[in-house]
Order: sequence, then C-alpha cells, then structure tokens
Amino acid sequence: MKQLALIHRQTLPGAFKLLGLVPERRNTIPVLGHIRLTGVAPDRVVAAVTDLDIYLPVDIPAETIDFDITLPARSFLSMMSGSSGTVTISSDQAPTGGGLMFRLSDSTAAMLIRDTIPAIDMPKVSAAGPLATTTVSEEEVHRLFRLGRHCVSTEETRYYLNGTFLTPHPEGNGMLRAVSTDGHRLAVIDSDTVYPSDGPKVIVPVKVVDIIMAATRKGGNASVEISLHDECRISVKFGDAAICAKTIDGSYPDYTRITAGLGEGEISASLTHDAIKRLADLALGAGCDRRSAIKFTGAETPSEGRMSIRSPEGNEVEMAAHCAGGKFGVNCGYLLQQSKVTRTMKMDSPCGGDPIRILSDDPRALWVVMPMRV
Repeated sequence: MKQLALIHRQTLPGAFKLLGLVPERRNTIPVLGHIRLTGVAPDRVVAAVTDLDIYLPVDIPAETIDFDITLPARSFLSMMSGSSGTVTISSDQAPTGGGLMFRLSDSTAAMLIRDTIPAIDMPKVSAAGPLATTTVSEEEVHRLFRLGRHCVSTEETRYYLNGTFLTPHPEGNGMLRAVSTDGHRLAVIDSDTVYPSDGPKVIVPVKVVDIIMAATRKGGNASVEISLHDECRISVKFGDAAICAKTIDGSYPDYTRITAGLGEGEISASLTHDAIKRLADLALGAGCDRRSAIKFTGAETPSEGRMSIRSPEGNEVEMAAHCAGGKFGVNCGYLLQQSKVTRTMKMDSPCGGDPIRILSDDPRALWVVMPMRV
C-alpha cells in the first residue's frame, strides 16, 4: 500500500459536514456521488464536490504527497465523521481487473474501496470575472440568510421563489437587502453592507443558502467575500472553503407592493416563542394541526386579550395573549416557525384582512404574513 495522505480530523471538523451538503443521495451520473481529493502541497489537501449546479472545494490540513483521486463521498465522509483521530489514505493496485483500490483507516477501523472514477471526470462549475464584489462579516451574512430562510418557498412550480433574493436597497442608499417569500409570508432583511445601487440582483438557491448558513455562524468574526457574476453565477469565499454556484434564472416578484402599505394599525399583538409553542402543543393534543389558524381576539386592555385554536371536531384551546383591536387569524405553523427566529415579536395590521407586519428587536428586519379567515 502506498500512503497518499494523513488527515487529522480534529483540525477542521466542520469541513466534512459542509462537503456532505452538496452531493445528492441518489445520482444518475456516478461521478457526482464522489469527492475529489487532490494533494496540492505537502501540508494541504483540497477536497471538492459538485452536483453540476454547485462546486465546493475545501482546503484541509494534511500530511500528503502529490496525488489526485476520487472516492465515493458517502464512504469518505462516513469514515471522517466517525473517526476521532488521524485517517490514513493509501492506494494499491487492484488484484484483479487492473486499476487502483484505496484504503481508509484510523486506529480502530479500516475501509477498502474499489469503486473509483478517474479524477479528470469530475466536472467543475466556474464563473467569469465578477460584476460586483462585496465583503460581509461572517455574522452579518449568517443573519441575512438565517432570518428569512423559513420564508423560502418549496413549491417547484414557482421555482423563482426557491431561494433568497439579493438586491440593492430600493431607496438607493448603497446597502444590500435579502428578500425571501413563499407567497404567504415575506422576509425583508436589510444589511449595513455596502453594495452598489446599480449592482446585479440574483436569486440564491435554497441549497446554496443552507451551505452558506452551515459555513458561517452567529457571532462569527471572519470575513466573507460575495461575488456576483454574469451568466447567473455567484461565488462565496469563507475561510478554507469557496463555493461557486448557479443562481436561479428568473424574475423575482415586486415585494415592495406589499411592504409599501405596511404600518401601525388598529390590531396588534405581542408574542413570545414560549407562548406560541405552548399553544401549538396543546392544540395538537386537542386534535388540531399546524395548518390551523390561531385566532387573536383583542381587548380594550391589551393584557386581557386571548388567542385560541379550534379543531375541525370543535375542540378548542385558549390562552391569554397581549393583543388589542379586533379579531384576526394567523397560520399556526407559520407563526411557530417565525417564533424560532424571533423569540419575541410584535404583530400589527390596519385591519384583520390586511397583511400583518411582524417586527422584532432587530430594527433592520421585517416580516409579513398573510392573515387567515377566522
């Protein structure tokens, strides 16, 4: 056996989780289920994966020689995730049929792999020179995508909603804005990141959004470089990884038609995650589901307001709520997901049939949810 590399898993544990987000579990093109490992320096291996729309290379510290191979991604990543020490990658000539076989081993286990594909067969997603580049703090880029992730649509027919829309602020103040919607709820997240007023507008696919969120963290202090390219491409560099991906080729709807008419109105409610979670749990026990409407009933004294859910069989769960004005309804599942992002929030609307604005302690974030009939 010829030793190719020694990889110390503890030096970069998050890299292997990141690499596992790109390959699909089932592929009609076998090479897309593989990971390409290239020894580019005596102390560094580049691990790269792709699904044709996304290309993700990650620099991994290692003791290595010059080599270039592919291994099944699930095999390699399962070995790396289960090991607590150093993993050795070795190669040898297959005893029958020619070609190479590879051995992954640590102090307690070993894996022999004969399912190999030439490294040259691994496709790569590339992009021309950037049209616009901006540098964002790790915490800010995580915030931009995290606060609106729950509003991204999963409906394939409206494919242009299956991502987060990055756009210059419409007021021309030179700042970046992220927008997400599924047609029933909307998130508008403003940033203090400088971005050209005439900069390109792109729809970042939800899979890329999830990878960026996994690569960054709340409170992180690293810098992230976001570049937007022609031909619907985006590249993001963070730490030892750099992602190049296709964006969604489509026209995003004019969300400003909804946000333009928002403001304080006759009805309002102040809520916490714990209260919504308690009501939702009780409602499940009463035969309701997450699609049921939470009915808010305001009172002259807001602290005497009520919120309730009724099941199709007539069972009803009621709790106290701080709300004022008339009656209005909101989807229970939507509100529960929202409360996981904004642990405390205030809802208001001119009347029960108008879009409902949601505010939190973040002054640069705004959410909108459409009401339900109650």
